[in-house]
Amino acid sequence: MQKVGLFREKQGFTLVEVLVVVAIVAIIAALLLVTYRTLTTQAINTVRYDEAKSWDKHFKLYRAAYRHYPDMPSGYYCLGTGFPNIDGDSQTDCRDLFPSIPTLEHPSATLNAELSKVGSLPKGSRVGASTDKTRLGPFVSYDQNFGVTAHIVVMQIFDGDKCYSDMVSIYDYNQQVPDHPNAIICGFVVDK
Repeated sequence: MQKVGLFREKQGFTLVEVLVVVAIVAIIAALLLVTYRTLTTQAINTVRYDEAKSWDKHFKLYRAAYRHYPDMPSGYYCLGTGFPNIDGDSQTDCRDLFPSIPTLEHPSATLNAELSKVGSLPKGSRVGASTDKTRLGPFVSYDQNFGVTAHIVVMQIFDGDKCYSDMVSIYDYNQQVPDHPNAIICGFVVDK
């Protein structure tokens, strides 16, 4: 017996029904992917912030113990060890900001040894920021006018375009280096 009208048996899904389901699944997958990337970036930035804050506190502990900050010549220094070789030469770098102003791990050993006198040095994640993952950090500047005038600034590189509220913006890749977007250098001013 054959059913007529509203009560006839279906043989399967229509093409329109299948396309609607596929479209809904695709939209949900896209939303989940965007959420995952945002959460991953926020998590990495939080780890990087905590690391920079730990170094800022380490400098302050040193000052409390010795009544001065570690004395270093003007320049940029890596904070910590275990940085990768970014540019293919024989030395490890903690950042790739400008090839003409390298921040190499080896010359930073004196500063790291001084800071280790007040406790264990913070361990770093060594996860690069930005899409190419080569910008590392943390590093510190001594007597450099790099976005902010100060004697000592602990800096870290973050994904995105905003610094945490207790940090100062040092260098915005988004505005100044258009071919390397989505990264910003923020810092803690240790000593003006």
